[in-house]
Amino acid sequence: MPALDGENRPILAETLEHQSLEGERQRVLLYLRENYDGTRLLIDIGKLAPLVYDSGLPVRGFVYSEGDRVLWERARRAPHQEVGWILAGKDDEIWTALQVDPHWADRYSLALKADNYRVYRLGSADRDALLK
Repeated sequence: MPALDGENRPILAETLEHQSLEGERQRVLLYLRENYDGTRLLIDIGKLAPLVYDSGLPVRGFVYSEGDRVLWERARRAPHQEVGWILAGKDDEIWTALQVDPHWADRYSLALKADNYRVYRLGSADRDALLK
């Protein structure tokens, strides 16, 4: 089949991968839409850019490496002081940070778990401090 020839193979593989993730991605989007509290969200935009735009949440509410680099570094050092949410996609920078240091997100609870995504929400006392 021509679609399976040479240069088209990577396109086909990526399309099939995105199809398999779509259900999980929709769960993440729905959860965020229903529970977002106005606090910032930490995300690896390199892997999860579509979530940022499809969420309908203000882009300025996301903390990511290509944005405000100083804020990104502060959030990576002590997320509870900067962000109310941590979003991780399988094998992205945030996912890796959670694997390397399992205590990095101790002040967060796992709000949504899927095979390829994790959403963590900051505990209420720390979240209230962020909202002030």
